[in-house]
Amino acid sequence: MQVPAQFVCLSDGPSETITVAGQQLAFKHARPKDLVADDPGVSMVTQALRHLQHDGLENAIQHLGKRLPLAVCKRLVKRTERTSAWLHEAACQVMAVRRNRHD
Repeated sequence: MQVPAQFVCLSDGPSETITVAGQQLAFKHARPKDLVADDPGVSMVTQALRHLQHDGLENAIQHLGKRLPLAVCKRLVKRTERTSAWLHEAACQVMAVRRNRHD
């Protein structure tokens, strides 16, 4: 049995779930300092890290560090400087994995 996917987006507005064309969209409230909206690639990475914060974060850090381009890792570190301390630390760990990668 397959479970339909639910899209979850971070927003500085209230948390709510809406249905559009039969697809559920969940908007979760986030503090403005936790939003990195000016860079869609970095925003997707930060949302993934937040989602895996309590279960699977270390694996995500390893996976992202091995696959993200260096430029994205640099932007990730820079754009998380003013976010939650744990998120910036995770970004720095992604960068460390990336730098240790043997291309």
